[in-house]
Amino acid sequence: MDLSGYTPAHRQAFLTDAAWSRELTRQFGKRSGDVRYAPAGKGEPGSALRVLYEARAIAQAIWHTEIQATLRGATQANGDTFKRLGETQVVGKLMLPR
Repeated sequence: MDLSGYTPAHRQAFLTDAAWSRELTRQFGKRSGDVRYAPAGKGEPGSALRVLYEARAIAQAIWHTEIQATLRGATQANGDTFKRLGETQVVGKLMLPR
């Protein structure tokens, strides 16, 4: 799939979701669709599935923040750093609780 027309944040969200989905399929086979949003889909702490799940969550949070900033007409302060009103703040590539 050609992702060249997408923003870096959108590409990263797509790629991390695909990696997590592949690991779900590897571990759960045909049941992966059922497990995707169940607690088991997050994986056990320290497992490959958990690492991929967390990477996906961070990438999607950054992408959603980018969308919100664009919709609000906000500007990028410094490269990939966005600030969001509310309970979280994105710094670089990490979403941190306020």
